[in-house]
Amino acid sequence: MNSLILISTMLCIGSDNSSRNVLTIQEQIQDLEKQLQKSPKSAFLHARLALLYVKNAQEQDDFASYEKAAKLVQAALKLKPDHSSALYVQTLIHSANHRFHQCLSLAQKLYKKYPRSHRLLLVVGDAQFELGEYDQAEKTYQLVKKKSPRIFLSTRMARLAFVKGKLKSAIKLMNQALEGEMFTAITNESRAWYLKRMGELYLEVGNLKKAEAFLTEAREMHPKYAPTLGLLAQVRAAQGKHHEAIELYKKGIELTGDLGMLAELGDLYLLKGEPELAKKYHARFIKDAKSSVHNAHDLAEFYCNHDIHLKE
Repeated sequence: MNSLILISTMLCIGSDNSSRNVLTIQEQIQDLEKQLQKSPKSAFLHARLALLYVKNAQEQDDFASYEKAAKLVQAALKLKPDHSSALYVQTLIHSANHRFHQCLSLAQKLYKKYPRSHRLLLVVGDAQFELGEYDQAEKTYQLVKKKSPRIFLSTRMARLAFVKGKLKSAIKLMNQALEGEMFTAITNESRAWYLKRMGELYLEVGNLKKAEAFLTEAREMHPKYAPTLGLLAQVRAAQGKHHEAIELYKKGIELTGDLGMLAELGDLYLLKGEPELAKKYHARFIKDAKSSVHNAHDLAEFYCNHDIHLKE
C-alpha cells in the first residue's frame, strides 16, 4: 500500500457517520500532535497532520492553518524528500495559495507515479478549473468518474455549470450533492459547507427566501462558520435589515478576520451614510490585505471597486 492510500485510510479510522463520538477536526489535530511529539521523526505523521490542517483551513476558512500545514510538509520532506503523502498535501497548499500551475504540474507528476490514487485526478481537475481550462477540467472529472465511480463529483460539476452560466443546472447538481455527498461528511463543519454552498447559489440567482433558508440551516449546524455568516449578512443587507447584517459581519470578522467581510461591512456603512465607520473597516481591510502577498488580487480588486490607488 503506497502512502497516499495509507494516509486516506488512516484518516477514516473511527469515522462512523452514525456515531456521536466522531472527533472534530480540532480534536483530531490535538490527538495527532500528541502522537507527533512521541514520534518526531515520522514523516507520515507530519504529512497526516498537515492534511488535517488543510481540512481545517477549508472548513473554517482559516488561512493560518495552511501556513501550519506548509511547515509540516517541509518537515516531512526533510525527513523523506519523496514522501508521496507530503507531496500530495503540497498540491493542496499550492492550490490554496493560487499557485495553480505548480499544483497542476505536481499533481500530474504524482498521478503518473501513482495511477491508482484517483483522488490526485481531482486535484488535477480542480487546478485546470482554476486556470480557466473548464473543458479540460470536465474531461478530467469524467475520467475520475470512470476510474472510481464511488467518488462524488456533484459539487464540482455544479461549479462547472455555474461558471458556464447554467445556474439551474448548478442548483440541480448541488441538490444531488445534498442528497448524496453531504451525508457522507463526517463532521457538522463538513456538512454545513453543502448547505452554505446551496444558499450561496440561491443568493446568486436572487432567491433570497431560499438562500436564507439554507444559510440559516447551515448556521444552526455550524454556528461559528464564518463564510455562512458572511453570506447571511449579504442576504440581510439585500432585505434591508442592515443592523442584522452588520452584526453578522462583525461576528464573522471576529472569527476569522475575513478580508471580504471587512470590505463588505465598510461598504454597508457607506450605504447607511456612516462614512467614518466605513473608513475604519476599509482601512483595516487595506492593512490586513497588505500583510501578505497572497492578498494582492483582493487588494487590487478593492482599489478598482473603490476607485483609489489605481496606479498601485
